[in-house]
Amino acid sequence: MTIDGKQYGHLIDPRSGQQVNSPPSVTILSRRGVDVDALSTSCSVMGVDPCWALVEDTPDTEANCVWFEDETLKVTHSDGVILLDPQNVRCGNAPCCLF
Repeated sequence: MTIDGKQYGHLIDPRSGQQVNSPPSVTILSRRGVDVDALSTSCSVMGVDPCWALVEDTPDTEANCVWFEDETLKVTHSDGVILLDPQNVRCGNAPCCLF
């Protein structure tokens, strides 16, 4: 939302009460939806490094994080995440689109 020309996001850091600026993109894979929701929001607020401790402590859970550091795109993922090369993904005999 925009108030008085300033953009506000939906992620709030409970430590400061301020919005989270430039949060990482976090994808959580887990068997329980409640874990996915809580971990994705927590990891976006806390940042990448503290996120890994939470992911490792949650059974059957994996994560993928994408963020900018000094204007460089960074990507990291837990060991259980299988990364797909979008150039080689197929749906039957046709290529698929991944978002």
